[in-house]
Amino acid sequence: MKTSIRVLFAVIFSAASLCADSGYSFAITNAARKIGAEKEAKKGVSLAKEEWVYDITIENKSFKDVQNVEIKYIIFEKPQNASDVAKTKHEMVRKQGEKTVPAIKNLEKITFATESIERASIQLKPGYVWKSGSGKRQSKDAMSGLWIRIYVDGQQVTGFMDPTKLSADQKWDDK
Repeated sequence: MKTSIRVLFAVIFSAASLCADSGYSFAITNAARKIGAEKEAKKGVSLAKEEWVYDITIENKSFKDVQNVEIKYIIFEKPQNASDVAKTKHEMVRKQGEKTVPAIKNLEKITFATESIERASIQLKPGYVWKSGSGKRQSKDAMSGLWIRIYVDGQQVTGFMDPTKLSADQKWDDK
């Protein structure tokens, strides 16, 4: 719920992205959405796996129709480990994807869902402890953000990050 509220808050305050040299302008918004969940109980722990996607909406505000649009994205997830005593900084999980759109008319909105990403959570049952001695009772992977780039005729014309600080820690890597 907190993730959805944070994403919604970011969506409300996101402005249209504009690349002055290209003459293209797009408003980009996103919202995280859970599409499935499984729960499993094992000796001493409860496990849950959830499938999440981002719903991305792109509006053409270029005052012209745009042809040959390619949207590339990277979803970032931060894994957690409740049994980790050393508080190890885990690598961010990245999932890349893309969507090709033949044309977006002026003021037209397109919406699509990204590929799904799995979030896991684990919780110790009462009376159990980790062998490692960690005091954490539960952990839950967290969706950490989304980075989008829009290309027209193979040239990047704009980008979008939520949160905007992603580029400080992460680099864009094309497939």
